[in-house]
Amino acid sequence: DNGSVGQFSHLRLVGNGSDGLDPGSVSQVRDCIASGNGGHGFGGFCSNSKFEGCLSIDNSYSGFNTFEGCLLQSCSANLNGLDGFFAFDYCTVRDCVAHDNGFDGVDIPYTGCVVVGCVCDNNGSQGIIAGDGCTIKDSVVVRNGLNGITAGLACSVLACTVQTNGAAGIVVDKNSSVKDCTVDNNVKNGIQASTGCLIEHNTCSVNGGGNTGDGGIRCTGSS
Repeated sequence: DNGSVGQFSHLRLVGNGSDGLDPGSVSQVRDCIASGNGGHGFGGFCSNSKFEGCLSIDNSYSGFNTFEGCLLQSCSANLNGLDGFFAFDYCTVRDCVAHDNGFDGVDIPYTGCVVVGCVCDNNGSQGIIAGDGCTIKDSVVVRNGLNGITAGLACSVLACTVQTNGAAGIVVDKNSSVKDCTVDNNVKNGIQASTGCLIEHNTCSVNGGGNTGDGGIRCTGSS
């Protein structure tokens, strides 16, 4: 029953035709491995659930695909066909790793999400995508195909290392903050900000080297 509380631990979910595990809502999933499944590694209609210490690798869709209010902690999503982590509103992705996924490392394009202490490297599209009112902190985002970090309105990007991405390093929408970040060697702008943003205590070096006309920091709106 996808609406039931469940506890799942130490499972191996390998080569299933669709998702490896849909735990339902208000569930706890610990120390499980999902590999080579035809859908998501972990996914379905799960909300307000916790995933801890899980590995999702080489699944056809995303490594983790959750609804709202979930906590994903100390998990890894590698070599999946779509995103490493895809989550809805008010989710937290903490101390997780996403590398070599086909699309984005962490894709949370909804409201009020938190990404903290994560590593996103060598994903095919963007390292981290966040919706409005989100916080991205203490994360390393390197060698992704497009932007390192793209965030919506009124977001905070704090103390992140964003290097050698295939487009811009950090892109934020209106009324956002970018503080204490190191942003180096990205193909386009190091930091690109819209109207009403606060940009302080950052280091930007050797960005815009791809003959794009870009540089260290660019404001695309009014100050």
